[in-house]
Amino acid sequence: YTSGIEIICAVNPENGSIIWSYNPSKDLAMIHGSPALSSDGTLYIPMCKVGDEGGWIIAVNISTGTEVWRHKVGGWRAESSPAIGSDGTIYVGGTSSNSGGLYAFGLGYPNHPPGAPVINGPSSGKPGVVYNFSVYAIDPDGDNVSFDICWDNGGDLTDFVPSGKEIILSHSWERRGEYTITIAAWDEHGACSPDTTLHIKISYLKNLLQILGNIHVQEKL
Repeated sequence: YTSGIEIICAVNPENGSIIWSYNPSKDLAMIHGSPALSSDGTLYIPMCKVGDEGGWIIAVNISTGTEVWRHKVGGWRAESSPAIGSDGTIYVGGTSSNSGGLYAFGLGYPNHPPGAPVINGPSSGKPGVVYNFSVYAIDPDGDNVSFDICWDNGGDLTDFVPSGKEIILSHSWERRGEYTITIAAWDEHGACSPDTTLHIKISYLKNLLQILGNIHVQEKL
């Protein structure tokens, strides 16, 4: 088994051919530490989110190269290679911007990520006006969920709320343009949903047409 900063590969020792490769996606990279292999054939990989806060320990089946589960480690990054105890417990160090800790995980049940968030809100608007968007996501395990929102001109991370609970998000855009709102849901164990997107066009066009219409009417009078 070998790895780069973002991809883990299983290589045939006889001819060097790649048997499988695994990419965790979501801008994750193995910056601190190396994978650890357990006796049951599970590979535990420490990962960090590139350019942002977020560390994970990811379990991968070495026979197939498929992800079994992932759990969040600390607020910033996974700081060490995993160590595996005699009872199968996985230990890994993690840090945030002002603290650190040692995290322990059992061999564990498979954790399922939340479903893709459902977003409702306007598709057009005007600069400087605050618009509301409703969002919810359902976690198949009933875990609480948090929403990671990219507004295309900034981002937010919500507190955890119960699975299926609808919350209201508010945002404004100061400049004209077409923006893409991207939202992902995370459960309490660090599993992430697919992204959901909503497009909104911010424009002065409606106001301009109204002004021109008023001028045209006044000229007729």
